[in-house]
Amino acid sequence: WTDIYDCILGELKEETGLDGRICNHVFTDSDGSYTCAAYEVDIWPETPTIFDTKESGKVAWLPKEKFFESSFEAYNRKLFQALEAIKNNP
Repeated sequence: WTDIYDCILGELKEETGLDGRICNHVFTDSDGSYTCAAYEVDIWPETPTIFDTKESGKVAWLPKEKFFESSFEAYNRKLFQALEAIKNNP
């Protein structure tokens, strides 16, 4: 990888089979041990229904509420708050 953006797009491709283009940094949070950052990415096809991946985990579109039913609940809540703020203040 040549930079963080190549890494993000490489992971997107590996995990979902989708191609994309980085648009914006959305959010960064740290729990003291780990730091996670989220980026907005334009993907194509725009709304895929089939994900082409060799990953063992299932890749699927999920309702927002499902993100709050995981061990990453606190991070996901902060992430969705940041996304709402961006949506409301373009």
